[in-house]
Amino acid sequence: MVYICTQVIRKILGQSHLQGLLPLFIGHTFVVASPHAKVKEMLQAIRTAPQIQLLGK
Repeated sequence: MVYICTQVIRKILGQSHLQGLLPLFIGHTFVVASPHAKVKEMLQAIRTAPQIQLLGK
């Protein structure tokens, strides 16, 4: 897992076509990206931390 400072993410997103995602990076935020969708494992992790919101397609 790689940690990237929120200010860096906001700066990069502000200069890209993904500016609509900026409101999601206000507080402590983490993003999980993978070429393989491991839905079962993601849902198990979310159940243990109820403050996590799952966003995606």
